[in-house]
Amino acid sequence: MRKRDLKFTKFDKIYANSKYTAKVAEELYGMNTIEIKYPCIPNKFFIPAIQETPQAYYIYVGRVVSFVREADKIIQLCNEMKVPLIMMGSGPDEAYLKSIAGPSIIFIGWITDVDDKIKIISQAK
Repeated sequence: MRKRDLKFTKFDKIYANSKYTAKVAEELYGMNTIEIKYPCIPNKFFIPAIQETPQAYYIYVGRVVSFVREADKIIQLCNEMKVPLIMMGSGPDEAYLKSIAGPSIIFIGWITDVDDKIKIISQAK
């Protein structure tokens, strides 16, 4: 991405989604006017109706990649322990991760409806 980024050097402001990303951007672009804007999270997620008796499954929510999120290790662990896991998300390693997933692991893709997300997450162990 750096080669592509070098084509776009006429900018006066950079936004980052974390302090770490801002630090990396400072080093790459030599600019110290980087503003951090944290992603918005709907208020519905802060007061979810967590079930007192959760369903018998665990959940992974996020980008389906091995190199950062280590989703492959999560899948291998759930395979060994034979516990149900729902993988909510999508990403470039999805085909590989599906190939190593056992029968107790379900890939549901990325859910865009906030209420559906909250329902699935709140019922997980």
